[in-house]
Order: sequence, then C-alpha cells, then structure tokens
Amino acid sequence: MIKIIKTSLAVGALTLALTGCFEVHVDGKHHWATEPFRLLPENKTSGNITITFPEATHQNGIEAVFSHGVIHALDDGTFSYLSKSGEDVTIDFEVAHLFGVNSGTLVIRNMTSDPLYGEQWHLHNAGQSAFSGHQSSMDAYIAWAKVFFALDDADIANDPERFTFDPSLRVAWEDLSVTGAHARGYTGKGVVVAVTDTGLEMRHEDLAENIRYEGSANFEDPGSNDPTNNTDARGDHGTSVAGLIGAVGGNGLGGRGVAPEVTLLGQNFLKKQTDESMAFIQGITGPADVDVINKSWGFTLFLQSDGIFHDGGLDSYLDAYPALNLREGLGAMVIKAAGNSFDASDLSDPFFGYGLALCENNGANLFGLTCDNAAINAGNNHPWQMVVGGVNADGTHTSYSTAGSALWVSAPAGEFGFREPAMVTTDQSSCDVGYSGSATETFYFENYGGYPYADIYPFNGVNTPLNNTMNPHCNYVQTFNGTSSAAPNASGVVALMLDANPHLDWRDIKHILASTSDQVDRRDPAIKLPVGDSEYTAHDGWVANAAGYTYNNLYGFGRINAEKAVKVAADYRLSLAPFSQSHWVSAIPELAVPDNTATGATHTLTINDTGVVEVVKIKVSLSNSGMKTLIVDNDTGSVLSSTVGSDTAIELTSPSGTKSIMMTARTGVFASYDWGIGLPEEKRMYQDMMLLSNAFYGEPAAGNWTIRVVDTNGKNIQSGHPAFVFENNTADSVLDSWGIALFGQHFEQLLLGDR
Repeated sequence: MIKIIKTSLAVGALTLALTGCFEVHVDGKHHWATEPFRLLPENKTSGNITITFPEATHQNGIEAVFSHGVIHALDDGTFSYLSKSGEDVTIDFEVAHLFGVNSGTLVIRNMTSDPLYGEQWHLHNAGQSAFSGHQSSMDAYIAWAKVFFALDDADIANDPERFTFDPSLRVAWEDLSVTGAHARGYTGKGVVVAVTDTGLEMRHEDLAENIRYEGSANFEDPGSNDPTNNTDARGDHGTSVAGLIGAVGGNGLGGRGVAPEVTLLGQNFLKKQTDESMAFIQGITGPADVDVINKSWGFTLFLQSDGIFHDGGLDSYLDAYPALNLREGLGAMVIKAAGNSFDASDLSDPFFGYGLALCENNGANLFGLTCDNAAINAGNNHPWQMVVGGVNADGTHTSYSTAGSALWVSAPAGEFGFREPAMVTTDQSSCDVGYSGSATETFYFENYGGYPYADIYPFNGVNTPLNNTMNPHCNYVQTFNGTSSAAPNASGVVALMLDANPHLDWRDIKHILASTSDQVDRRDPAIKLPVGDSEYTAHDGWVANAAGYTYNNLYGFGRINAEKAVKVAADYRLSLAPFSQSHWVSAIPELAVPDNTATGATHTLTINDTGVVEVVKIKVSLSNSGMKTLIVDNDTGSVLSSTVGSDTAIELTSPSGTKSIMMTARTGVFASYDWGIGLPEEKRMYQDMMLLSNAFYGEPAAGNWTIRVVDTNGKNIQSGHPAFVFENNTADSVLDSWGIALFGQHFEQLLLGDR
C-alpha cells in the first residue's frame, strides 16, 4: 500500500467517492513513463489517505509493482506509471480515509516500453531472476560437473552453495532506486558521457539514437571516429558498458539505460593506450564538453610515485585535468571501477599466471578480507574521481569487488548470471559474435570439456527457446558483471543528477552521493584476526565519522540511491569552498614493526591547518632487512618470498578518533611490489607508497593524525605452486618514513586548473 500523509480528497470528491466507484484516465502519449498524475483531486481537507492496489505483486510506502509496470508515488501526492510491457492497462485501487474505504480504477493508454526492462533488476528490483536461477540450467551444470570434475552424487549433495539455487539471493527493491528519478522526468537528456573502453558499437540498434560521433575516437585508426570493435569476437566490453549507461528507453528494443536519453561518446582507449590517447580521453586534446568520463578498467598494482612505469607529476596533471578544466571549470566527473580482485590477487594469480593461490592460503578468503586493496591502485588513489564498488541483487557485496578506503560509493553489478543475477545489457550485434554469440558458446564448449553453455545461459545461448523468443538476434547479454558494471550504473545516475541540475560541479556530485547513498548490508560485521596472543580488527564494517557520514571499505558511503540524489541535486544550493590541499607533513620515525604482534607500531603527526577534510592521502616507506623476494633456495630448489607484504596492515586515525584501515591485512601481494622487476632496493617493501581514504569526509583537519602499522602473521604460508614458498619474515619490518596530505576546503594551496 502507498500511504499519503496529510493529503485528502476535496469535499466534492469525498461525496463522489462515498457514492460509488470512480475512474482516473491517463494518456501515456507513447512514453515509457507517464507525466505525473493525481489519483485524487487537489486536497482541501486535512487527513491521512492510504491507497492500496489489490493486484500488485509487491507494494510498499512508495511503489506498487505489477507484471506490466510500476506505479511510483512522488512527494506532492502525484504518481507516475512506468511501463514494463508497453500495453494498455486497467488497475484497480482502494482508497482508505477517515470516512471509510472506496474503490477506484486507473486506466492508462498509449505507453511504450523495452522488452528486457522487466529483467533489469538494477533499475527496478522486484525479485526477478534476470534469466538466472533456472533448475534446468542447474541440472545441465551438475551433469557437466560430474564428468569434468569427476564428482559423484555425494560430492554434489555436500556442496549445496554451488549446486543449488537460493531464491533469497534476489530481494525486491535492492536496486539503484532509479524508478523515482525516471518518474520525475530525469533521463540524462543533454548530458554527455564518454565511454573510454575497448570500443563501442556505434550502430547498435539500442544505442545508435544516443551516440554522438563528434568527440568519439578510434585510436587504432586516427582517421576514424567510429570505435566499433571489429577485432574481438567474444564480446565488446565497451558496448555492454554503454548499454548500462544509456540504452535508449521506450523504443521497443532490448533494455533501458540508467540515463536513457544521455549522449554517449565512444573512445577505444583500451585498444591503444598512448600518451596521445590519454590526453584525448582526459579532455586535454579531446572534447571539452564531456560531463562524465566512465573508466570501467584498471588493475590493482602499486607503482612507485616516480618509477619505472610512470611519472608521478605527469600522472597528477592528467588525473586532475578533467575535474579542474572541463565543463567550463565545473569539472567532468570521472568514474572509475574499483577492480575485481576481492578473492584473487592480480599479482599472485591471474595477472602473472603463477597460480600461487596466496589469498586462499593466507586467511583472506577464509576470513572474508579483500585480496587486493583499491586504495593502492595508482589509478584510484587520487581525489579527482569517484571509485565505485559492486553490490548484488540481495544488497550485499559481490564475490569479486575489490574493497578499500579509496571507494566512494557502490552500485549494482551482480554475480555471473547463473545462480545469481548479473546485468542484462547490450551486446555485439548478430549471433556470430558477442558474449551471447556462437563464438563464445563454441569457446566454452571446446575449452571446458563440452561445457553446456546454451543450457546454463539460455538467454545467451544461440537458438535456445528463450533466446529465440527474447534475444533472437543475440544483441543482448544476461551475464555482464564486475565493477565494470557498477561504474556505468553510477555514471548513469550522475547523468540523471546533471539533468536535474546542470550547474553541479564535480565535488557537488560527490558530496550529494556521499550524503544520499543507502547504507546496505547494515549488519556487515567486523573481522578479527588472531595475531600472536591477541587479535587484530582487520575490517571494521560500517564506521560513523565525526561529521556524521558512515563509511565501509566494502561499499564506500553506500549504494547509490538515484531518487534521493536527483531530489537533492534539483534543489541544491550548497556552495563548497574552493578545493585546496594542505602541505605534506612528513616524518622519519624508523620504528620497528614487531612480527606477529597486534599492537604494531604507531606514530603521530600534527596538522595545524584548520581546513575541512574531503580526502586524505598518506605515503609510506617500509623496509625489512630479512625480506626475500623470489630467492632460489640452492638446497631445495624452491623459490622463496617473504610473507611480510601480505602480513602488513596500515591504518590511520584522525584527530576526531575515526579510524580508517588503508592497507588491509592478508592481501595477495608479495614481499615487495617491485618483485621480478629488478629495482636495486631489494629490502624496501614500499617507497613512498601512496594510500588514500575517503572515510574522514567532512571532519576537521587540525590535530593529531596517527598511523599504525601491524604485522599480522607469524607463520609460513603455503603456496598453490609446489616450487614456491612464502616464508615468514625473520626480521621485524621498519616504518622508515611516512607523510600525510589533506584535500578539501580552507587549506593553504588552492587547486586550480589551466583555465
């Protein structure tokens, strides 16, 4: 039921209602969302009214959900209907008020829709499967697994999490709350979003209407501004990302984007990453009218601030340019995927291919800690962007989304489209190519022992009954996921915010999202590791800071709520002081960090600046004289590496008492991030390693900031490779130096662009 407080029927309407039924007619005018309408006339009498829709499958205080669409209540007593089916509908409702209960009929005509919209749970979650969770698919998977993994019935029965479906993994209203934004008429119209990716199929049937060639780029062919990916046959990442942001709404094709009238640019940066292409996507040589830059890419690898791979000064200039210079100084919002390394390290597992399974053996997977950390990625640890993590259809953290104190917010991303929903979005056109094309189906069949791809993913599989009905041309996919999905979902919401208020600058956007995002998974527990004869809290769950913001390394400030965000954006009047930075304050404490001891080593620096914090960065140099980095044991032939990189945790406490865990214990890193590269400093774990935290947002800067470094392990760690051994460090580590810089309002150094 939808309850309307302090709104009532006019006196004449009461008389009409008391004498019988009444009808309300709405002409959708061939749109997928109606203009706001009233179920009852303007109120003239105070009182409470509750409206109930008997035929709704779900209803709460804001929405009533039907198989054909959704009725959403707006703040002023009006409603909007969003169609799933595009059909004309007649909806009965009941009105309870002080004088009794009366009935009414709502008649809606001339609607349009998108056939896959009803399965796009991230837009509106009614507990739908998004084509996942079919028993026939599970039966096919079990039959294949028995042969491929040599399992018997007992093995299947003993692993229910893998071999059964769980309907509780789909929970109604665990979504972006984008329905309320659409109901208010915000669609991203006039907002420009650049998709910097592998490509973008510019002529895709559900994207072409929203695509602009001017400002798009094909870096492999400088004479072309069409970045359509013609080289990858098993899916174009950028095309699927673009569909989540801005697939056309109400055209009777495919699904719908978060911002279904946005302007999309395609830039295939990931196909040719050069200084020239980087300058283009950052707006230095490329289009200056870009409002949002979506970066669904990156991996978690620490790089020295000035080292072999890059130049710290140049990187800072490139990173800052969109925020300080685009949109006539308001700044483009750069949105970055957090990464997909929660359960496996880029370093120890897939990236270098050694299969060391470090996080399976060091306690990260067992205790539920992130294997890699978003705060150490050189592409994540600067203040000029927004890093986004992923959540599932039940409102909890995905199995893969990299956690860390650099996250700003989270957005729906989903799992793998089998047991749990993934994203339904655009795919490469035709049944020959794409995630849902025959090339992918053939690849899995040939490389995974006859893997029954089409039976497991019937929407993707070519020529299955479901595919023939819902996806006959294989232009859409049910299995897109990763923080590559979370980022474009967030980009779409930012486009809705800028539709509501084009005068927001990049910091206004971040501020609104920090203030309006939903605190999902509220009971996310703290994680305590046994360390020595004590324990260490390696994850704090939700932490309320002194400025009233709640933060979690899994979710940032929470899952984006589009309806709340556009409501605040539309009426936004706050004026943030100019963005500024404190000077670096540094020390050389040379403190020992005792092995396997929960107390660790602490050191305090005092900030005298009276600024207000938005972002905190620290740089840390840590060494260990007994560290082994890929040392060959001549007696056994084993390759030795110390556990110390994985063991080390780093946290920071503000003058207000807020603690942020900035380097998580039991990560999937080696003794040194410079392993195998041949840098001369073999005993240096980190040299001016940068870490970033958003957890102190809004707090005062002045006072004592305390770093704590803890070694959380005292044992050798097994490796997944028989010739590779992680030996516990025999010497204590040393905190050689550290420094801190604060970004926000009222600091000494104003951060201005080139304008």
